[in-house]
Amino acid sequence: MIDRPTAEDARPSESRLLAAHREAEAAAAQAARVAAPRRQLRIPFRTRLTFALVAAAVLPLATFGIAVLVVGGAGQAADPTLARLLIFAIALAFVFGVVIAYLLASDLMAPLRAIAAAFERASAGERTSPVEVFGDDEFARLAESHNRLAADLDRRNTELGRILVAM
Repeated sequence: MIDRPTAEDARPSESRLLAAHREAEAAAAQAARVAAPRRQLRIPFRTRLTFALVAAAVLPLATFGIAVLVVGGAGQAADPTLARLLIFAIALAFVFGVVIAYLLASDLMAPLRAIAAAFERASAGERTSPVEVFGDDEFARLAESHNRLAADLDRRNTELGRILVAM
């Protein structure tokens, strides 16, 4: 006589599901260790962005001022008033550039902070609060992607809960 599997044998047991889940978690942890990024600068992104914006604003002016001083002073005696005026203009441009760069960096960092906070909430288990980033840029697309991922995870967790209850 041939033993035929019953419907109960075909359903995965809770222990097999848990074992498969643990194996998947272990594989994900191993992949995260293998794919760990190389060490990078420990300077925060906001600071690097501020430096880049200041350099982009001030370096052309500083280069022009130095060129005027060098070219102007080569043919004749350099006017000390002109030198002081150029140095003052460069210093003023630097201060103005720092303020504007800081404001721009803060404005650019706000959506990133919102998305990072949403990922932190999702990793803590709260997947019901969506990220609200307005616009049609990369930040908005990243927020949409996160919201879809959170909804999919919530749907899958609900399905897994139903499967476990049915067992």
